[in-house]
Amino acid sequence: MTSGGDKNIVIVGGGVAGLFTALRFLDRGYNPIIVDQADAPAKFWRSYECETPVGRQTFDKGLRILMTSGRENVDALYYDAFKTLDWREVNTFINEGAVFNGALYKENSCIDVRSLGDDICAAIISELRERGRCDAPDCPNALEKIETDYGPTLRAHVFEPVLKRYFGRPLEDLAPNAHRLLIPKRFIVASEDIETLREKNDLASKVAHLSVRGMKDPFGRRFLYPSRGSGEWIDAMTSAILERGGKFLLNRSIASLEVTKGAVDRLDFTEGDGIDVSHLFWTAPPALFLKAAGVSLAGAPPEFLSITTANIILDRPLPHDLIYIADYDVHGSFYRTMFYSNFRKAERTPETPAIAIELIGEVGEDFEAKTEKALSQLRRMGGVQDSATPLFIDYVNHKNALPRPTVQFQKNAGNAQAKARDLFDNVAFAGRASGAAIFLDSVASTSYEAVDDAIESWF
Repeated sequence: MTSGGDKNIVIVGGGVAGLFTALRFLDRGYNPIIVDQADAPAKFWRSYECETPVGRQTFDKGLRILMTSGRENVDALYYDAFKTLDWREVNTFINEGAVFNGALYKENSCIDVRSLGDDICAAIISELRERGRCDAPDCPNALEKIETDYGPTLRAHVFEPVLKRYFGRPLEDLAPNAHRLLIPKRFIVASEDIETLREKNDLASKVAHLSVRGMKDPFGRRFLYPSRGSGEWIDAMTSAILERGGKFLLNRSIASLEVTKGAVDRLDFTEGDGIDVSHLFWTAPPALFLKAAGVSLAGAPPEFLSITTANIILDRPLPHDLIYIADYDVHGSFYRTMFYSNFRKAERTPETPAIAIELIGEVGEDFEAKTEKALSQLRRMGGVQDSATPLFIDYVNHKNALPRPTVQFQKNAGNAQAKARDLFDNVAFAGRASGAAIFLDSVASTSYEAVDDAIESWF
């Protein structure tokens, strides 16, 4: 059913949060309509096939390992319902590595600061002990947040240079939680007495195990990858939505919202048509909602970075069993590298492995040059063989994909949500638009909860 007679529950944004939201509405007995400006849902999560020198290959448009939420009801709806996809499923932490200070650590994806020297590590440990599990609320910027939670030594040697490399701004200009977009919250700080630091000093949230290989996730999360790429999962969710009564309106850009008595009752599209609305669920950036509603918001417009994925076939086998590497080196070249040939359920050409390098940069930056630099870095550190040469490279560029997480951007997003909820009584937000979700597991949980909250409030 839909509410409001011939009007509709409309979800704006056909990304993963939009699909999650639609599935939960359908699960609760409501038939939503998803509106998106793209020609297919969740385009950033799609896979594609192309011819390579070693035959036809499947690649993803981004680095996509699916991580469940660890909540049985949420995971049953979004993952377990699609078991026919022939998942590669791992119930422990996957084999991950991290690059820092010129070296690749292969036992954990957390940053290993031991290479900074004994004196610096001693200062880090002392400052962490002073702070305990502190997670300071209401800090004005990343500088104060990091100093309060971690101390000046980690701030100076890790957070400041790494975030400056990625975001091009000093810490005082970045939002308080900007570091959580990129940097793990735990660090490898010592070779011995790890459990003493973690448990007796109440630092389990900040001190990492030396190795997580074979270790189960404490929250019960699983890592999944469909046999034909992440796009296969997106296709399965899209088909399920259609089969159960949901609808998609694609290639639609919102020109304006029509409002009557404090409620949005129609979306008008730039293409000339529109749709009546009883209730609106927004998963796109909140500021775009206010713009469409004709409500002004103070402050500068957001700045965006581009993300490019270089999908590569190499001419040499991989020298390790890692699935994923994150680059936290101050002089590093890439953001993440995924080694598909170490994770796919049935790898067809292990002698010529498939990898993907994800790069973050300014709009218009030369990503081909960055890819060559990243490959050189991987050769030096043992991420690929030192003689490995690409047989094939294909680039997928997502322009304006990542908002620069400045103080102003976060303030605008929060103000947009508050103002929207103040002015309109039939609008709700989900996914990253809610401001509460960053990674896939939290997007799933918050989208599920947001639908339940909206149904309770609306109906």
